[in-house]
This record gives sequence, structure tokens and C-alpha cells, in this order.
Amino acid sequence: LSCDEFRSRLDAFERRLQSDLMGTALVERVPLGADDDNWIDTSLTPTNTRALGLSWIWNGELILQSNAGGGARWELTPCEEDLALLERIVQAVVAGRVTTVAAFGRDGIFVTPADGQVEATTCINGCLSGLIPQIGWTHWGRTRTFEPYADASRTEIP
Repeated sequence: LSCDEFRSRLDAFERRLQSDLMGTALVERVPLGADDDNWIDTSLTPTNTRALGLSWIWNGELILQSNAGGGARWELTPCEEDLALLERIVQAVVAGRVTTVAAFGRDGIFVTPADGQVEATTCINGCLSGLIPQIGWTHWGRTRTFEPYADASRTEIP
């Protein structure tokens, strides 16, 4: 995909989200910069406070992160596979199939799309925390499971 094609399909996905999530989440698109339409920040803020919000920034590449804090994020390129991954992650988060884990200097996001294949990203935060072994941190860290944006009948995005 060219950047223009990717951006066009990303725009269409965001418009579909605005329609499909009406009443369950606020979908906001904000240009970052006065005259520059190349940097767009899109955020999903669910009305259910026990659901996980997401945001992504488009600047020729796509950076997807949760609103759970920490630094775990997906860095995506403008290609078919990564656009499909973005849609799978968003669908899973909207459906409430997402867990975060936090431990000293580490955090992770684990989403389970409808096909059951877990998509995960983790991050080491801070300078010294990367030097200290944290064996099994995803098992003993603080785990939080999030709820769906709405009831199960309204969580699938076509």
C-alpha cells in the first residue's frame, strides 16, 4: 500500500468506528500541528469507565497505545498486514478481550481477537529497571482485565 492508500483506508476505518461506537465511545481525531495534516491523533474513549481506551498517531507510520499508562505500544507500518492488525486489536479491546500487566519497570498489553490468537506488546520503562531481572513478571505483576465498551450484542465492528 502507498501511504496515501493506507491513510485513505485508515480514515475509512476511523469513520466506521465513529458510527459503530456511537453511544459507547467518543472517537476523536485531532490534527497535531497548525498546517500539517500529516500528523493525526485518534483516540477512543469508552463511556464504560471499566473499559480500556486506545489512541493512535499517524505520521506516515502508526503508533498504537492504550490509555492504561506505561509505555507498551505497537509501532505499525503502512501495509495491509498492519492495518488488519490495528483493526483486530481495536475489535478485541472494544469487545473487552484485553488485559494489562504492570511490574517494576515493565508493562504489557495482551489482547485476544476473535480468532483466539493473542496479540501482545511489552515495554521496559526506566534506565535501571532493564538491568534488574524480573523473571515471570507477566505472571506475578499487577493484572487488570477490562470490560467491553458495551454489551456483547454491540461489540463487533463489521
